[in-house]
Amino acid sequence: MRPHVAIGLLLVVAASAWAQTKPADLRTYETRYYVIHTDLGRDVAREAELRLTRMAEEYRRRTSEFSGEIRKKLPFYLFKTEAAYRAAGGTPNTAGVYNPNTQTLMAFAGDDGPNLQTWHAVQHEGFHQFADQVIGKGLPIWANEGLAEYFAESIFTGDTFVPGIVPQFRLKRLRATIQKDGFMPLRELLGLSHAEWNKRISVTQYDHVWSLTHFLVHAEGGALQEKFVAFLKAASGGAGNGFETHVDRIETIEAKWRKYWTSLPDDPTADLYAEATLRTLTNFLARATARRQRFDSFETFIAAARSDGLKTTETDWLPPSLLKVAVARAAELQKTGGKFEILADAPRPPRIVYSDAKGDEMVGRFTLKGARVDQVIVERTAGKSP
Repeated sequence: MRPHVAIGLLLVVAASAWAQTKPADLRTYETRYYVIHTDLGRDVAREAELRLTRMAEEYRRRTSEFSGEIRKKLPFYLFKTEAAYRAAGGTPNTAGVYNPNTQTLMAFAGDDGPNLQTWHAVQHEGFHQFADQVIGKGLPIWANEGLAEYFAESIFTGDTFVPGIVPQFRLKRLRATIQKDGFMPLRELLGLSHAEWNKRISVTQYDHVWSLTHFLVHAEGGALQEKFVAFLKAASGGAGNGFETHVDRIETIEAKWRKYWTSLPDDPTADLYAEATLRTLTNFLARATARRQRFDSFETFIAAARSDGLKTTETDWLPPSLLKVAVARAAELQKTGGKFEILADAPRPPRIVYSDAKGDEMVGRFTLKGARVDQVIVERTAGKSP
């Protein structure tokens, strides 16, 4: 496995004279927000177009109170090989990078094509490009990196992203670092300049800013989110690093942050993983339904998914790799007591019901507009368990 994709990513700021030899045989695709250049096949380009369009909309929607509009199409280069990526200016030991000097976002896929690590890097680096071009240059480095990591952990479902994910391996690493007092004091972290960040760059640093961002968005039932947004709005407008003015005393936040992360149970976002799985499967069920496919059970639906038997249209195409991941995640959920069921009671469209081992339910629904998928919705209903 490659080193953590964030390591060294912002070293590009100090590298104003990168040698860039972009291959002449790249195919170019203009999309709503990006101009995509790639030496990979059309299906990969289609996946990149879909993911990046939804990614830009996710950035914009969640930063609307302190960002501007996307007024020009952003350049994105996706290479098949690391050698081509490096020749074009990609940083060694990274899967993706944003170069502010050329305003270029780049990544490489490898021989087997893009995987979740590739898109993790693109979601992280894409936020740096978005911040640079749409938010402005006032964000302090810790917030820029923390938000990039927050978006990187989000799960793409075909129509949107599910944010707020806490991977168990990262929670475990975070707890261990807290236990051995391995994080720098929060006041010191918030005061780091861009140059100081680059000098001290490490996985621990990225864990620190990601966990702080997640805490400010989700802790205390989201009570700190409005204050965090006020801080980001002021900072992006050039008001400086007035964290205590808008949020709270730094030492108070540090104590709450520490308690929050050490008190979380294992797999604290298992419901979000399940939601992402259900939403993805519902996206594919909606497309199959629009093509008049019917399934009398979840098992027959999954069997069709595994045999590439789900129908769709060109205009509603979704990447097969997305379905493959969702089918695998659904199988894992079933192993731990989760249950899926398709309810088909015409004339209503079919829907997928997921219940976890505690009895809590989610329902994946969709609406069609003609032969097109109009909307996919996941609703939660409380089960009988306490």
